[in-house]
Amino acid sequence: MVTCLLSFKGAAVSEDDKDSFIDDASSLVQTFRRNGQIVSANDIYLFQQDAVVSYVHAFSADSLLPQYNNKYVNDRLIRIKENYGLMFSFEVLTNDEEPAYGFAASSAFILQWGGASPLRSFDSFEQIPLYMFPYTYHDGYCHNDINFWEGNYDSIYDIWRRSEIEEERFSDYLALIDSPLSVQGSNVCRRIEALTGKKCYYHLFSYDNTRYDEKCPSCHSDWVLSEKMFDKFDLRCDKCNIISQKALYDDASDE
Repeated sequence: MVTCLLSFKGAAVSEDDKDSFIDDASSLVQTFRRNGQIVSANDIYLFQQDAVVSYVHAFSADSLLPQYNNKYVNDRLIRIKENYGLMFSFEVLTNDEEPAYGFAASSAFILQWGGASPLRSFDSFEQIPLYMFPYTYHDGYCHNDINFWEGNYDSIYDIWRRSEIEEERFSDYLALIDSPLSVQGSNVCRRIEALTGKKCYYHLFSYDNTRYDEKCPSCHSDWVLSEKMFDKFDLRCDKCNIISQKALYDDASDE
């Protein structure tokens, strides 16, 4: 990850326009995030005499280059230019990045929630930035289907993790292959396969249950691996394209 300074340069934003500018700039940053170009950001904007600036974390030094923008990022940039007369630019402030892993080198993929990108290489488990991947949404301009699944997963996981209400119900959303969340994620995997001609494995969450330790929950075939994959996964079905582990932690009872 790299730290970047975002700059919107031009005439000073008037007091009357500051709130609307912050709304538009925040929408731009969120659109960058959905496209995988920005990993994390805040809503702090510093108004200077000839620019408005903000700090974000990007996937790599090249993440914010124009060639990686999707249609919706460009639409947001045009809106800011037309409404406020400001031009967007960025500056990389750190130089400790690791090269982004391109999708073309992967023989297959894993869809797994968590991290800077939900898409990982089947060969190395490295994260693949969405902006380097073909658009998966039906409009042909973005990855909204992945974004929607990721957002749903995040909300459900957060409720389950807090263990305040209906813990078992939300655990089932995460861990059952036929739950609405898993079906949504599996549909994303099938879309990725159709676009790339390569397998995409859906990561099935497991915390401390042993329901699926021996048999695939979909086809009921043996799926226990002889050796852990990436020192992480114990379970994999190459027929159903599902991957999992026997438990999220070595001893979940200690959590």
